[in-house]
Amino acid sequence: MKIDHAYLKGLLEAFEAAQRPYTTIDELKENGYPYNDDKFTFHMQILNDIGLIDGTATGRNTIGMERSLSGEIIWIRGKNIRLTAAGHEYINNLNEPGVWPIIQQNNGESALGTVTVLAKELAISEARKKINL
Repeated sequence: MKIDHAYLKGLLEAFEAAQRPYTTIDELKENGYPYNDDKFTFHMQILNDIGLIDGTATGRNTIGMERSLSGEIIWIRGKNIRLTAAGHEYINNLNEPGVWPIIQQNNGESALGTVTVLAKELAISEARKKINL
């Protein structure tokens, strides 16, 4: 499965829209991201892999995902998951004026690490323009 950068952006925005410092998979489902979908599972794992989201507990299964013996994905309902500082920075960078259209033009062909660096550099460039640097 390929990373869908638009899906990731929307998912991060759903985290950011939470009324508390964390959200749950049930709240994400209410915001259009059902947890029984392979696309959701894949993208949650990617966000966790690169440290953009994290569970509120330490140790194993911090985002509340487990795999049964039959291979089925099981989500722990009610598990608190938060957007990390890096996650907030990334979504803020994507939402800077002019940044997301440039990312979209690339059609998501770049690796996520590349996209996060590019978004940061573009956001810095926009900020410099605002203060005439």
